[in-house]
Amino acid sequence: MTRRLVTFLVIAVLTLATGMFGADIAGPWQGTMTGGGGTAYTYVIFAMKGGQLTGTYGPDKNSQQPVDSARISGNKLNYRAIMHFPGREVTFDYDLTLDGDAMHGTFTISNGNEKQTGQAEFKRAK
Repeated sequence: MTRRLVTFLVIAVLTLATGMFGADIAGPWQGTMTGGGGTAYTYVIFAMKGGQLTGTYGPDKNSQQPVDSARISGNKLNYRAIMHFPGREVTFDYDLTLDGDAMHGTFTISNGNEKQTGQAEFKRAK
């Protein structure tokens, strides 16, 4: 009886932790962003560090910059990437839904007062 109780408690704690911290998205993801009449490609690497979701992004796995902020709740992921250029910065805000080894949703690009939205699709990179 005690063994069953311990097993039940372990399963309950793991289920609760998955609900609190979200799905496992650690690792590399390849994505496409479609909007404004064009398609761009991106490569993102997520990791959990000290209970915090962190990540890097760039056009490929060799050109990475830190993600500004990221959070996951259940299967919902939101993250922000900021690209810095001389005299300006461009912000990318993603609102994605995790579906197994794929994520899909929307992104918004902000460049000062201008905003543009589009669709984003990601797949786990191998």
